[in-house]
Amino acid sequence: MSEISGIKDQNIVFFALPRFDAKYTSASFYIARELAKNNRVLFVDNPFTLSDLLKSSNKHQLKKRFRYQFSFGKNYFDWQGNTNLKILITPPILPINFLPKGGVYNLLSRINHRWVGKRIRKALKQLGWQQYLYVNSFNFYFPDLDRYLNPILSVYHCVDQLIKPYSKRHGVYLEKRLMEKVDLIITTSQALQEEKKKFNTNCYLVPNAADFEHSSKALDPNLKIPDTLEKLKKPLIGYLGAIERRMDFDLLVQVIRKHPEWTFVLAGPADAQYVPSEIHDFDHVVFTGAVPYAQVPAYLKAFDVALIPFKIDEVSRTIFPLKLYEYLGAGKPVVALNFNPDVLEPLKDIIYLADNVQSFEQGIVQALNENSEELLEKRLEIARQNTWESRGKAFAQILARALKEGGK
Repeated sequence: MSEISGIKDQNIVFFALPRFDAKYTSASFYIARELAKNNRVLFVDNPFTLSDLLKSSNKHQLKKRFRYQFSFGKNYFDWQGNTNLKILITPPILPINFLPKGGVYNLLSRINHRWVGKRIRKALKQLGWQQYLYVNSFNFYFPDLDRYLNPILSVYHCVDQLIKPYSKRHGVYLEKRLMEKVDLIITTSQALQEEKKKFNTNCYLVPNAADFEHSSKALDPNLKIPDTLEKLKKPLIGYLGAIERRMDFDLLVQVIRKHPEWTFVLAGPADAQYVPSEIHDFDHVVFTGAVPYAQVPAYLKAFDVALIPFKIDEVSRTIFPLKLYEYLGAGKPVVALNFNPDVLEPLKDIIYLADNVQSFEQGIVQALNENSEELLEKRLEIARQNTWESRGKAFAQILARALKEGGK
């Protein structure tokens, strides 16, 4: 697609499942930010439900949104002063996911669609947008929003597989409906592309990437390592990210048990239902809790080896982890289970791939023994080639081609 430049000076409604101020910046928001460099983007914040208003864990986020949720004036604002990227806050919607599939769910879903659609149309009128593209980034709960919008091009941005029971309850059939009606689909992994192509032949691939400028701060000799990590026994074998079902804890526990001379750092929010209790019994395993985005480079700097211990199964085969290029952008040796060969095997000369306990353990040993300036530069070069800027350009080229060809 190099012969076609990306879209420019277009209006884009970008409706994502991840919120703009999530703990970790999502692929959705990265792409929206890149598109806003040459276009005007209205990023529709994923609605909170009425039941969310009662949860204390949401108070901080809701406080920031309150004036916009119930305002009769403008319900959007510029993101960090960027006039090309506006955040639209919607009113709270009805909590309906607990309902079974059927008439009641459909009725209340239409009400939610109407509330959100009305808020978007109001913003479009205030902005004076007559024509616009519509990107639904993994917000499969709203497959019928096109009834309230009339975009010149509609896109489904599929960033992940439906895994959690909560999402799968209605998500499977809602996503199918959405995929069949949009003009095109853009996925973040080859396995996802192969799967979604069954529902819409206009299906393209734009893999995930990383914020190289941010992760490479780990190379700054003046960057201070957090005190909680600085005092730990070296070497530090680290994982940074959500600690949940995708991880192969059986394998991890076996490696941890064999190597008390290493300190294993699991940095990120942990989902207790998936973390085996026995892992907490090891003195050389440290859980740090959630890591603020600004602190990510400092944590990565502390790692001697970075891990991606995701299970090798059909679900993981669709994953393109953002942490892969974050690790490489920080110059760290990476040891990963070969959960997605499409993504990982082209990098087998740069990262250490494993398919069992023994090869995973050996990968860590090699990573500790083989580190060098030459390998460091190779990691950085790969990370430089896989930035969100390059992904944004690829995304924009696909949209430009689709506009030129008139959609489906």
